[in-house]
Amino acid sequence: MSNLNEVLSQAAINPDFSTDNAESAIAIIENIEVVSFSSQSALLFVVFGERQPLDSSLMRTHTAVLKTGDGGENWRLALDAIGGSFVKDEIFFLNETQGWFLTRWQVAGSFPTLYWTTDFGETWQESLAVHEFVTLQGGSASFTDAQGLRFKSEQEGLVIGRNFGTGGEDLLYFLTTSDAGKTWVKIENLPKDYFLWKSIHLSQFEFSNHFWKITNTLSGFSLDKSIEVFSKVYPAANG
Repeated sequence: MSNLNEVLSQAAINPDFSTDNAESAIAIIENIEVVSFSSQSALLFVVFGERQPLDSSLMRTHTAVLKTGDGGENWRLALDAIGGSFVKDEIFFLNETQGWFLTRWQVAGSFPTLYWTTDFGETWQESLAVHEFVTLQGGSASFTDAQGLRFKSEQEGLVIGRNFGTGGEDLLYFLTTSDAGKTWVKIENLPKDYFLWKSIHLSQFEFSNHFWKITNTLSGFSLDKSIEVFSKVYPAANG
């Protein structure tokens, strides 16, 4: 366990980003999101990107998940999801222990990967099952994507898979799981109640990250801890 700045600096460098330009392996923060259900325990999702990519439109990224259990005094790297970035709406927590998130396509060869936890981020499992399913349907194997992650229960969920057909058409597949995301099958239409499946993270709490101030320096990341480190937790609108 270390302070946040130390863990961010350790997580920032991705050896898989090695290129002719040594500086490209030094990461910058592209996105940051906090999930917390108490004043002591929180998960911090961070997307790191190449500082100096060879092509700015094809910047490689990776997502790290950090966890604290003592109100932000100490943090540890709980998951380093190599390849891809997360979208806030694709972090889905059904309750205070069980959650999932997707990393998304960034450049060719980085595919949507599903990660899930049953102990609020202490441990994680991962699966490329969505990418593998979509690839078997035909189209481009070098570009697959997924979005719209929702779970109805601890086992039942849905995601929308995507790739491009041989003629360039955009192909979408509605995929459901009955084993918490390990395997997926195709259905023809979205369930009528799909949009009512709400994540605790999205529906019961609001999180504001404007209390964070993280800047890049020549030696890594600088965290201004005079700014409040923790996101504020607001009660649900309905009580």
